[in-house]
Amino acid sequence: MNSRRSSNKSEADDSTAKASPQQLGKQKYLFPIVRIGASAGELEAFTQLLNHLPADTGIGFVLIQHMDPQQKSMLIEILSQTTQIAVTEAEEGMSVQPNHVDVIRPNATMTISEGVLKLRTREKIYGLSMTVDGFLFSLAEDLGNKAIGVMLSGGDGDGTRALESIKKLGGITFPKCEESAKVSSMPNNAVASGYVDFILTLGKVTEKLANISFHTYINH
Repeated sequence: MNSRRSSNKSEADDSTAKASPQQLGKQKYLFPIVRIGASAGELEAFTQLLNHLPADTGIGFVLIQHMDPQQKSMLIEILSQTTQIAVTEAEEGMSVQPNHVDVIRPNATMTISEGVLKLRTREKIYGLSMTVDGFLFSLAEDLGNKAIGVMLSGGDGDGTRALESIKKLGGITFPKCEESAKVSSMPNNAVASGYVDFILTLGKVTEKLANISFHTYINH
């Protein structure tokens, strides 16, 4: 009995020694992370979604909205009043936690590495800042099949390119359906890409998220 336990420990030690730092980091993930994205002005969609989610899904949420970098956002204060889930502003070096919502600040771009958020001040550019795409690419690489992309509504194609990365690495993607989106070009672009699993109303999005963390597909 003791010799078997010793043998198994030795094998585990050998496996750990051979694993790369990136692989060791990914082994630590015990929960999926959901990126929720939308354009500015979609406060109603965010609040409805979070308001109907239970506080104990076991999921970590990262909320990315297109915002004016010069304008102070009240998003965190407003969302905190509509959900039992803890809501905070994302900070450099912050680890994503289950049953928690991290909100990007207005003047930042963000990526994730080994479950830790990396923030940079947004550079001045001409045209649209692809904030959602940037985070989704890193989320797909970091979490593989535990990466989930939710597209609510908005008037651009930010986030669409990165859906392919999520799907190729085994993650799950779904946009809110056109009929329930106030501004539908963002979810429509996602659907047209062909890299979506479900096209859902906001109520169904909530149901899917409430159940998804218990699915065997992302719990191994």
